[in-house]
This record gives sequence, C-alpha cells and structure tokens, in this order.
Amino acid sequence: MDRAVRPRRRLIILVLPAESLTEQHKLESLLWGWRLWLRDNGCVLLIAAVQASSAFMARMAVSNDDLSGLAEWHQVADCLHHDVRYWRSSAGVVQACTTHLYSDESGLCARESLAVDDLLSWDVDQMLLDRRALLQMAPPPDVDWVLFEDTKSLVARAETARAATVVFACQGRQDVPQLARHLYSLRRQRGSHLKLVICEISGANLRNYDLNLLLSCGATLLLPRHLLPMHFLHFMELIKCAEHTRALIANLDEVLAWQWQERPQVLLRADQFLDYLESLLTQTWGLPGLGVLVALQPVPGIGPAQVLTQLKLSRAGDAATVLEGQVYLFLTDNTPEMLQQTLAAVFSLDYQTIITEIQVYAGDERMNLQVQRMRQQPHQDIDWQAECARLEGRAIQADQHVNPPYQPVLLQHRTSALESV
Repeated sequence: MDRAVRPRRRLIILVLPAESLTEQHKLESLLWGWRLWLRDNGCVLLIAAVQASSAFMARMAVSNDDLSGLAEWHQVADCLHHDVRYWRSSAGVVQACTTHLYSDESGLCARESLAVDDLLSWDVDQMLLDRRALLQMAPPPDVDWVLFEDTKSLVARAETARAATVVFACQGRQDVPQLARHLYSLRRQRGSHLKLVICEISGANLRNYDLNLLLSCGATLLLPRHLLPMHFLHFMELIKCAEHTRALIANLDEVLAWQWQERPQVLLRADQFLDYLESLLTQTWGLPGLGVLVALQPVPGIGPAQVLTQLKLSRAGDAATVLEGQVYLFLTDNTPEMLQQTLAAVFSLDYQTIITEIQVYAGDERMNLQVQRMRQQPHQDIDWQAECARLEGRAIQADQHVNPPYQPVLLQHRTSALESV
C-alpha cells in the first residue's frame, strides 16, 4: 500500500473473515504493527470482520490498548442492533451501549441509544394489564401493577413503556386481528425489550394458526385459559428480562386478509382440491400451523364414496376429495400429534373400522411434493358432494323398504270373542 497508494490522512476500510484473526499471539503483533503504521501516516483503519462469533469478540475485547473501539452489528426481530463495547475518539469515551436501527419510508433510522446498565433503571418491574386477564386475583403489593379497563387505554400506555410487561386479554378468535395489529405496532415502535403477553380468558378457543400469527407479530408469551395464579406469576417472573428475537412478518395486512377470507368446507373434485391446497401453500408467509394433508385407504369392500358419507366436516378450511381410490383430507390448523383425536371427531363411525392405512403429510415441503404427485395421477371428474348425497338417499330408501315403519294393529275380533265367552 505504501508503494501503490501512499495514503495520507485517509479512512481505510478492511473487510475480511473473522477466522483470519483467530491466533491470539499473531493478532497482538498484527494490531500493534497496524497501529504504528496508522499513526505515522495519519490514517484511520476500520476493520469489518465478517461472521464474528462471541468468542472472537471476547478475544478482541482484550486488545483495547491497540483498538480505539469495538462494536458489532446483529439482527433482532425487524431491527438492527449496534452494540458498542467501547469507543474512544477526540470527543471522548463512549461506554457500552446499544443503538436500535429500523427502516421506514425515510430510510434507516435510530430509535434510541441505550446504555446497557440503563436496563436496570427501566420500567422492567412494571406490569400493564387488561383487567380481564387478572384471573380473579389481587395484585401482589411488591409489584407495580397498573390495570386498564379497555385495550385502547392499555395500548396508549404501552406506547410509552420501554421494558414493562404488557398483558392483553383474548376472548376468542374475533379478537385476534386487532390484537395482532397492536402487537405488531408496539414491537416495531418500542423495540425488543418490551414484553407482550396474550392471556386467553374463559371461552377463548384459539387455533394453532392464530397462536403462530400472534407470536410472529411480536408476542413474547401466550398463556392458556384456566391458568393458576401461582403459575401466572411464575411466568411473569421468567420473562422479566427476556428480549424478543423472533422475526416479524413482512406485511400484516395481507396476512390478515388472507387468513380471514372465506374458505371451503365441502367435498371437492380432485382438481378443485389441488387448486385449493396450492393456493394455501403459496400464501403462508412463512407462518407454521397451516394444517396437515392425510391420505386414507378404505378397507376392502368399502368404496371411497362410502367413506365420504361418514365424513362430517365442521371447520371452515377443511376439505376432502378422492383420487386413485384413496380419500384425501386437508385438516386446517392441525398437527400430526392431534390427528387421531381429529379423525375421531370428523367421522360418524369409528374410523379404524373403515380405514386400513393412514399417510400423513405435514409441513409445506412434504405437502408440496405430494400435491405434485397427485397432479400427475389421472383425475375423475366426479362431484363428490352430489355422489355422497345420492348414496345417502339410496341408503335411506333401502332402509325404509327392508324395515317399514311399525304400525300397531288392534285385535278387535279376538277381543269381541272373549267378551262373548
């Protein structure tokens, strides 16, 4: 560099893998040599070490005699964290602190620069609660609890908090869209130290997909209904110093519009069934809990249409079809662990008496592969809804023919004969 450029009073940026600076004895001599050269040439060197581990940062921290500063960048949720270990300049010395950066319409902006030790002076012990989530217990006297009568006032107070615990009450699926928006907005505005808790209250019946949506919108913890007060307090203590690290979804409005759109709850033709599955698999936005695809093989002597007549779909989003002699079910918001219980609920008869084999396809990748295989199989253009109605009608007629309704007959002649005796 001295021969080619002869730099004087320049800023030099050096980008290199962190593993090239691993040997401690070579690192010390290297940094000492660079420091002398920079001083003689009046230059400043900024080293950007790529893929630096925590062990690497610890080794660099002991070289503070040769380094004027040490900092690192890392992603947390939807913002960048700039963690400064120390920084010396002509303006003075900067202690350990963290700057949160996020992007908006104007570009990259800083929320605030926070000293690490300042967390102890934040509102970390404060609890902001929806009164409905109190679970009929009085707040402990040694905890600063603030109760709110409605969600609007709770959100307004949470917008001024730094590291408090905010507890929302959820009465059912109808509350999920608005709660998701509140979580998403608070997490983006207030950063990763704010604890956002959703507490189901009596009557709530959230689906697996709802829970994953709330977690992806910034929730720290989801608590089930009928939780004992002692367990509630235990969980609140566990998350007191927790930091949110889950990535937020990119476009909440699109996800909510897709999730609450009308979905089929019918028996579909094979092509309609595959189109429906493909539309789901292409619009999940990375959220888990979409559902499971199940292939059912009827026992010998029972046709697929007869199996469908015993199927009672009761949840919006569930669908069924027949392909190559197998019954295919898509059970929305389901998991393989819940499958036996779900099949017992959707069949009128014991499903084990009419099904001889069950294959489960869970996860986007496995379902995508199976949908592609099903696309390659020949399809029967049969309206299974009408076919099942026809079979059920024939069964009713046959039952009426074999077992006609009972008609009582009065034995009038026998009665009169006895009276004459």
